[in-house]
Amino acid sequence: MFTYARPHTDDPPLDQPLTVEQMKERRDEDNCITGTIILDKGVLGYDLEEKLDAIAEALTGSCLLMDINYDIVGIGEDGTLAVEVSGDVSGIEQSDQWNEGDED
Repeated sequence: MFTYARPHTDDPPLDQPLTVEQMKERRDEDNCITGTIILDKGVLGYDLEEKLDAIAEALTGSCLLMDINYDIVGIGEDGTLAVEVSGDVSGIEQSDQWNEGDED
């Protein structure tokens, strides 16, 4: 259960990274996706690059997400953080991860 600091989307926080198919469905005309992830509060102690990599990997399973914006929108009873994230999937789109999604 989370206490939210502000209104949030009706989509529940992700319990695993988005698949390539989900990224393709969610991306907008600017190739950006948005989702809410759960992070351990320890991430707050990371340096900026480590923090952005952790956020990107939680949303997409890849550190190739670009132009990342994030906002902590809630705190769980156990101290975990609900974080709303948006970013550009162009870097992922050019990777093997994206092409592996086409093989299904």
